[in-house]
Amino acid sequence: MGTATASGEAWYIAVTDGDAAGRLSRHGFEVRNQLADGDVLVVTGREGKTDRIASTSGVSAATVDVPLASPAGEGPTATPPDEVAAEGSPSRRGTATTHRSETTDEPHYDRQWDKPLIDLPAAHERTTGEGTRIALLDTGVYADHPDLDVNEDLSRVVTRETIEKRTVRDMIGHGTHVAGIATASINNDVGMAGVAPDAEVVSIRDTYDPEGGDGRYTPTLARRLAGLEYAASIDVDVVSSTGSPAGRIRSFPPAARANALAKASRRLVQQAVDSGTVVVQAAGNYFLPPEGGTNFQTGGGTMFPGAVPGALTVGATGPTDERAYYSHYGLGYLDIVAPGGGYGSFEKTFESADVARPYPTNGVFSTTKPGTRLAENGGFPDSDRYGYSLGTSMATPQAAGVAALVRSIAPGVNPYRVMEALKQSADGKKGPELGFGRLNAAAALESSVLDGARE
Repeated sequence: MGTATASGEAWYIAVTDGDAAGRLSRHGFEVRNQLADGDVLVVTGREGKTDRIASTSGVSAATVDVPLASPAGEGPTATPPDEVAAEGSPSRRGTATTHRSETTDEPHYDRQWDKPLIDLPAAHERTTGEGTRIALLDTGVYADHPDLDVNEDLSRVVTRETIEKRTVRDMIGHGTHVAGIATASINNDVGMAGVAPDAEVVSIRDTYDPEGGDGRYTPTLARRLAGLEYAASIDVDVVSSTGSPAGRIRSFPPAARANALAKASRRLVQQAVDSGTVVVQAAGNYFLPPEGGTNFQTGGGTMFPGAVPGALTVGATGPTDERAYYSHYGLGYLDIVAPGGGYGSFEKTFESADVARPYPTNGVFSTTKPGTRLAENGGFPDSDRYGYSLGTSMATPQAAGVAALVRSIAPGVNPYRVMEALKQSADGKKGPELGFGRLNAAAALESSVLDGARE
């Protein structure tokens, strides 16, 4: 996938050991953005000049900025529609409550096979995430959905060089589905139960290029890292990093573990963690049979920013608690798994009627944007506003929501302790396919890792 502009220029990422911006400018490159206090530069220049940038004094590594997905391996995602008009403002939700019955009494709770699996009703007896803030790096959020509470003042659209305040909107419905999994309200008598229903959502849309020049519906690494830096700057408790609906989240060869992609990702993730933000990253999908997910065993392929140690990388399981066939995995890469939908094979997921939950009901149920494909597979009341989807993008907000629950009862706890609480309390066997195991919300709140930090 190319990143060249119409004029034959390309976008690059440069990791610096010093003040290299001036030198790059003198060599004919234009510095378009500076991240991590100038340690990571986003620049443009003529195509094929990666080596020239890397050889500049003060630059430790350089790469062409890359889209984070490939069209090959596209899964069952929404078809991108044309951009629509502004969608208005949501109603504000009420005061926080912590009662199991309000979770299980939601009108569509019986469609949410994922929430009993992670023991969410018991977790909600302790906290519903009140006082926390989750940022979604994704396609945006449909702010007028009655089950969602979006902070529109803080929400932004990210390009490779700017952070723009625009009307909150979701280009294709993916981000709205993610938002509901993490934070759908439980005290408004409609819809479904989110993992952290009283957490506040900030939409950071980094997956749409209004110029359409370099992958319209796919974030590039530079946009993803710029969005992550913005999230950390507004003191969010948790970042949920998902949203490559254009296709398979791409992987890179083992050598990439030491190149500019890795170095830039490490610096921005570490900056976020140092600021107190928990970074939760989707492990990635490959839907096409018979390949399925890739084993990123230590020494094998890798992905960014999921391969960075400071991020919690999340894979997907289905209703039977087995790894979903499309979900990437591997020791040294995967940290934890959570319900993302589907079964252990393509056929069982999409074609078999001899399962407890045939497709699409083996997907994760959540909020949708009216008019998108996710809102067309229902056949039940409110199916224009709710629907099913599957992917590690559906697993990641489960873990992000639980991280917000942890932060709600232990607001000052270090991000690494939050991640350890989720990993050490996970259910099931540990190993390459499941990491530390499957997410358990109630157990995470009781983890001994949090001893001395709870309020």
